[in-house]
Amino acid sequence: MHEDWKPTTIGNLATFDNGYPFKPTELDGNGLPVIRIKQLLDPTQVPDKSSALVRPTQIIDSGDLIFSWSATLAARIWDRGPALLNQHLFKVIEVPGVLREFMKLTLEHAIPNMNTHGTTMMHVTKRELVAHKVLLPPLDEQKRIVDAMSAVDAALSDNQQLVQSIGAARSAMLTTLLSQGADSEELPWQERDLSELCDRDGTIQTGPFGSQLHSYDYVDEGTPVVMPTNMWHGRIVLDGIARVKDEDRDRLSRHSLRAGDIVYSRRGDVTKSSLVTEAEAGFLCGTGCLLVRPNSGVNSDWLYHWLNRDSTKKWVIDHAVGATMANLNTKILGRVPVEVPPVATQQSIAELANAFDAIDHEARSSVSKYQALRSQLLSSLLSGHHRIPTSYDEMLGSNPDLVPA
Repeated sequence: MHEDWKPTTIGNLATFDNGYPFKPTELDGNGLPVIRIKQLLDPTQVPDKSSALVRPTQIIDSGDLIFSWSATLAARIWDRGPALLNQHLFKVIEVPGVLREFMKLTLEHAIPNMNTHGTTMMHVTKRELVAHKVLLPPLDEQKRIVDAMSAVDAALSDNQQLVQSIGAARSAMLTTLLSQGADSEELPWQERDLSELCDRDGTIQTGPFGSQLHSYDYVDEGTPVVMPTNMWHGRIVLDGIARVKDEDRDRLSRHSLRAGDIVYSRRGDVTKSSLVTEAEAGFLCGTGCLLVRPNSGVNSDWLYHWLNRDSTKKWVIDHAVGATMANLNTKILGRVPVEVPPVATQQSIAELANAFDAIDHEARSSVSKYQALRSQLLSSLLSGHHRIPTSYDEMLGSNPDLVPA
């Protein structure tokens, strides 16, 4: 450790004041917005309003640092004006000698190593939070770290906005492509249930149950088994994928995947699906998944895009069963309504949608790379393993708030 870096605890760097436990009768629609965890993390979430009398520490304004200590652990600097802070959120006030932006980074760096509790709702206690050990560099080095991380955050934000723009354009494009115009001169589109498109040489089937495939069957080397966690925006990713030995692969051969299959999550996020390519042919459909194999008269790429329309996803969500967790089964999935165009139209739609998806995938991959870079850089800088030289101070002139005194 560097001599000028001070070992300390989070509790020595700031005070943490919990939000107010609003009663339903106090959410009267008047007064200031009430900020819960979902509003802190998602600016599109509409808040309740309240005119309740609360402590000054439970009133926030732009520039205040907020820490969510329950459900989702996160630190954010608030930027949406005066509001009231709900319970499960701390207003964080740093002590002299600590930059607010550096305090936010310190909390973010500490979150993965915090001792959390709860199975249904993860949380960290205030006692354990304030006792968490950290390192405090001198103020001038805090400023360098904040500036360097701000540059990474700006690039990450630009890429995230690009992904959102591409996603909106993709959704609009699919709505147009997958709707037959009233003045269309081609053959009329046929209304079918999904099960009708999976007859003959196709199928809709459930992946192996737990009694057929156990956790102790998984090995380090072998045939990959696709689970919902391996589906990422329509693609199958190999990071952390489970594998089985050849004898288990052969035993479960009816669950073997082919190029053109579509794998669905059957629990939780029941709209999550991925299209199987030649690269994943021979993998197994895993526990927690449903396999959709269209018959040879259907273009699989086109069908995948149809199933990923916003309106189709809504249909799936509305028809899923389960009170606490949405569940799909083969019967429900088989009833998904599909409007089937001629084969040539399926092909042309698939080509256009696939080209758009390639752009979307590249943008999302860029975001993932920036997120990994941010995580690595934050860990390296806040642990003191990498130090920013003092010559960096010459670059801080563009941000007067960060110029060392």
